[in-house]
Amino acid sequence: IGLGYVGLPLARLFSTKYPTIGFDMNPRRVEALMAGHDSTLEVSDELLKDAIDNHGFRCTSDIEEIRDANFYIVAVPTPVDKNNNPDLTPLFGASETVGKVISDGDIVVYESTVYPGVTEDECVPIVEKISGKKFNKDFTILTRTKYDYEFNTEEDGDVLATRTTPWRTSKKSPPAQLPKSAASSTMCIPLSSPLARILPPL
Repeated sequence: IGLGYVGLPLARLFSTKYPTIGFDMNPRRVEALMAGHDSTLEVSDELLKDAIDNHGFRCTSDIEEIRDANFYIVAVPTPVDKNNNPDLTPLFGASETVGKVISDGDIVVYESTVYPGVTEDECVPIVEKISGKKFNKDFTILTRTKYDYEFNTEEDGDVLATRTTPWRTSKKSPPAQLPKSAASSTMCIPLSSPLARILPPL
């Protein structure tokens, strides 16, 4: 959700392993991407066209096309106003979008950069209100912390995501049940592995 300089590269990469739909509210942005060009130049035309032609990646501004998804990544911008106060309007709008389509058991990742407390105190209540579902009962939230990552394709075809600081579960969420070997500060997780869906808390 959000096909900017963060959301598009993530969506393009995920599409090489999983059925992926990129959602953006701007129809012109969607039209340009489906024509094979990213105006931000974060994804080359070659990689974008390969994702569309060979991996089934598609972009849409039609909310109905993402209703059947079970893993949502919110990657909308968090700009600041003239007083350097964060404008969370795009984030709230994305939370409403999630609330309209989320189903029981779904996972939502907030990739947008925000200050502590925004996800749980501001975004989660919006998702709950719109969906009528309960956080930690009907759906799971993962929050983004600052990290560096790089992607490498191994000989066996797995794409490894190396994160110096992984996603964490919400502080209100039960601890993720993962092997001790997966708790290191730097992780290499095959995106084809279930571990790529829920990474351990910090």
